[in-house]
Amino acid sequence: DSIVNLVMRRSAGCWPTIVMSVPCSVVTTGRRAGATSCLARNADAANGIAVTNFDVGGHGGIVRGNIVRNIGQRVLSTLTDGSGNGFGISVEADTIASDNTIENCAYAGLRIGFGPYLRNVTASGNIIRTSPFGIVASVVRGAGRATITGNTISGAARGAIVGVEWHKVMSGDLTQGGVEKFPALRVSGNK
Repeated sequence: DSIVNLVMRRSAGCWPTIVMSVPCSVVTTGRRAGATSCLARNADAANGIAVTNFDVGGHGGIVRGNIVRNIGQRVLSTLTDGSGNGFGISVEADTIASDNTIENCAYAGLRIGFGPYLRNVTASGNIIRTSPFGIVASVVRGAGRATITGNTISGAARGAIVGVEWHKVMSGDLTQGGVEKFPALRVSGNK
């Protein structure tokens, strides 16, 4: 394990993506990435942990055992639904997001895929609290598969798990039914 102290500052109108400062493991090897046992908490950060950019070769990683809190709160007034900000953890391809605690994010605790940029993602065993959406998953035509199982989601006033096309919400809460409309999503055992 190593100490990661990454503070990204706002520049040229862009908001930072992650702020971490605790003992943890962050691995980047080629195009693979992962974050394990990290604490990310900063209201200035627009987003938390991201394993994204599948469109330019980014894929493969494990995001496990992290605590992500208070993401996007200071940029909340600039957000529109799904504008790309306010996510605790965002993953796109060949990635496992498991056993994380995510709370108080401005838009969603976990984003799975963006548009067609989704392939072979598993989200399981996460605890997600007090974010408008617990999990948003891409259901755009051409998006790949995602398995969303065994997550505990509370305080998600707009839905525990919802399907989205880019920024547009396309489903009700999939924990309550309707997942059969999206054959690439496997949703079960979430509460």
